[in-house]
Amino acid sequence: MLGELYNRTYSSPKLLFMEKMERNVHIYIEQEVSRVFKAGREILLEIEGRNLSSALHAFKNIADFDLKGLGGISFFKNKYGPQMLINFTGSNPGFSLFVKTGLDRNNIREDYIKKVKEISHFYPAADFYLWNIDSVNAGDWDAVIYSQTLEGFDGFDLYLNLEDGLIKKLWVDNEISRVLDIEFLRHINISEAITCISRFDWQAGVFPEIALCRAFEEYMQLKIPRRADYIRVLLCELFRIANHLGFITGMAHIMGFDTAYSSSFLEKEKVLRIIEIITGSRYFPNFMCIGGIKKDISNEVAGRLKKQIPEIYRNILDIEKILMDDFTLIERLKDTGIIERDEALHYGLSGPNIRASGCRNDLRKDDDFISYGDFSFTVPVGRTGDCFNRLVVRFAEIYQSLKILSQVTGKLPVGEILKKINPAHVDLGRTTLISSIECPHGNIKVYTEVEGNMVDAICVMGPSKNSLSGIGEILRGARFEDVDLIIGSLDISPGELISNSHG
Repeated sequence: MLGELYNRTYSSPKLLFMEKMERNVHIYIEQEVSRVFKAGREILLEIEGRNLSSALHAFKNIADFDLKGLGGISFFKNKYGPQMLINFTGSNPGFSLFVKTGLDRNNIREDYIKKVKEISHFYPAADFYLWNIDSVNAGDWDAVIYSQTLEGFDGFDLYLNLEDGLIKKLWVDNEISRVLDIEFLRHINISEAITCISRFDWQAGVFPEIALCRAFEEYMQLKIPRRADYIRVLLCELFRIANHLGFITGMAHIMGFDTAYSSSFLEKEKVLRIIEIITGSRYFPNFMCIGGIKKDISNEVAGRLKKQIPEIYRNILDIEKILMDDFTLIERLKDTGIIERDEALHYGLSGPNIRASGCRNDLRKDDDFISYGDFSFTVPVGRTGDCFNRLVVRFAEIYQSLKILSQVTGKLPVGEILKKINPAHVDLGRTTLISSIECPHGNIKVYTEVEGNMVDAICVMGPSKNSLSGIGEILRGARFEDVDLIIGSLDISPGELISNSHG
């Protein structure tokens, strides 16, 4: 009750951040900005190309903005032509600001390169978005690791130059991940967009679905039924556990721990089976809709899940014991693949990867993020940001997810699961929506432009792109034999790299 009174009395940190950003824009760069508006719970600025450099200078050098990191650069097309979308993050990576600027439709490639170079002058992490501009000759590199050759290399090739067995220079080619045409999610109705959006996270498709649905629900001020909210939380945590178990499976395989590999793989299959019973699908549930969920879960299924939680907990403890009791494993993981807190912020890292570097940030702790405020859990953090901390944090997050599941199944509300609304009969006019959600890899952001009841453009910015953008810093100076271990520890989801198009 006190929490509810507090939330009604005081603005959330997110709203305070938005107010601060709007005020700073009007004070420092009002002349450079064509338009500033709220898109969901994010601030979006429209800036003409000639004013971009001045705005970037303000973001980087004026302390009041506190925009230290680059959250991503994406390219998309809408009815007005080619557009570039840039995301900037602050010291707290849960808070961010978006900038949209048009590209010359007659010279898209050249204008894109020019603008990325402008951004990289202030935010060097932008260099990553130039890596795929030109083709490379494999003969110019000492070693090439092609996609799927090693665990974790599912959406990119890695070119390396070595000196005395240490990595001196590298180049990432993620062209293989671009399996969708840039027009794929254009000129479709809202329901079709929700159906397709899960493809942007091949390991946990429920998160993009929820992000897109929440964007429309917040815009329409639609409060979904409490039971539906709780079931959304339940599915999020089941997918989080399945993803982290997949991560542990991969790490155990890389390090040659066959017992831990088999055990974690089996536990992951058990969790995926529960997800399949609830949604009918193991990876792409197509279960969310605007206003709630498509199907209820029975008390029998909820009760069965509650009984399985202690068993899953004990089995994962056994897996952790197998790995953590091995001195050689710990020696190999510690001080390998270090990314410190400031560097992690610089590259816009989020989720377990930045928490392993000592930054306690989790969108689930935002009091406006579905119903997580109803549940007691902690946010695990590491210290040094190495492979060991990234593994430990994910084990700890699984235990917290099981704690949340125990609470959800213990007090699942009764009632409706859907506020009935037909998106085909809704006219939203011309509007822009942005929604962020905490997925197993970090913060996934979905940018949507809508006209009437049709989607004109969708742009997905996934956390795996940020993890990959920092790979140059993480791998430089590392031993060649540790490459697969370091890449695997970052848990890069190839589906999120799809929207990395530059035209």
